[in-house]
Amino acid sequence: MQITVNTLSVTDEDEGIRTMIRGLVAALVRHDDENSYRLVCSQANAALFEAVAGQVEMVIVPGTRRWPLLRIWHDQFTVPRLVRHGTDLLLTPSSVGSLVTPVPQVVMMVAHLALPSVRRELGGEPLSAAHRLYYGPVMQASHRRATAVVAISEFLADRLVAENGLCAAKVRAIPCGIDGPFDHSPRRDGGHVLFVSTLYPYKNPSLVVDAIAVARQRGTSLRAVIAGRDPDGAQLPALQRRAAERGIEDLVAFPGKVSDEELERLYREAAVVAFPSRAEGFGFVPLEAMARGVPVVVADRTSLPEVVGDAGLLVEPDDAAGLADALLRVTSDPDLRRRLRTAGSRRAAELSWDRAAHSFLKLFGDLAGPARG
Repeated sequence: MQITVNTLSVTDEDEGIRTMIRGLVAALVRHDDENSYRLVCSQANAALFEAVAGQVEMVIVPGTRRWPLLRIWHDQFTVPRLVRHGTDLLLTPSSVGSLVTPVPQVVMMVAHLALPSVRRELGGEPLSAAHRLYYGPVMQASHRRATAVVAISEFLADRLVAENGLCAAKVRAIPCGIDGPFDHSPRRDGGHVLFVSTLYPYKNPSLVVDAIAVARQRGTSLRAVIAGRDPDGAQLPALQRRAAERGIEDLVAFPGKVSDEELERLYREAAVVAFPSRAEGFGFVPLEAMARGVPVVVADRTSLPEVVGDAGLLVEPDDAAGLADALLRVTSDPDLRRRLRTAGSRRAAELSWDRAAHSFLKLFGDLAGPARG
């Protein structure tokens, strides 16, 4: 069976999608001895798949990075034309699938903000009218027409069934994963609190600033690094002003978007990762931290409790004092740190790309079974 993977959604701006598709494709190629793979790539993202270039066929289409509408055109017209001959199954890991395809299609649901209930829970409307149309009727139609829909967490799977009227048998939850091995050498005491993510307001980096201020008011100086891309040029200055207003500009560093090498250093030197995001479809940041032996404190919302299991502390995303309490517990209690590190490493091992790939291969086999009969 030939499986075509539409990777056009991979961009430099969306680190989560990039991490997910690269990890999944590499694991599928690594473990699949029966099927062949073809990747539909953009001119901008083809280099991201160099590690598997010799093992897959690659088809490059132009213009998708600079022109989002052109990417939608390719999703809906170019990709269906490309899979007309030779392809047995289309895998679309970008929430919205091709509406009409000549072959069975598996769509991956990854965009938690596409769900109206999540947006309501955030108390605002982070999507434009055009995005609401795309992630509303268009996405729902693509899910109805797909052969199967894979959600990257149980949280998303449950919401899809409850809100979009999809049959539960059509939706499968296959969690994302991570590849190792990672450095598990003991972390030194006195390391920083690390927050890393694109600085969207719903990711809640401001709560980390407020928690550091609460800790100082209690006579304890926690240091924090808040790293990540500023999506609109307004978030980083606002966070810096917040830190200055609270008198903790000397305790919080804002390096902006960091390289992979710098991120590894930040993880290595972190005492704890704080990730009080109000909404996540999965949660790569706490998984990356746990895989590296860094304790995590996350918001008790959406998919995050599912991802960390018993390997992290949960806090309310509006409670700066509660986050400060959790961070101080981790940084001051060696026994708790050791327990969280052990549990985190165990949890990360459970969420591997190898395991995810085997679940996908089982799904592919199930879908191919009736056709072979």
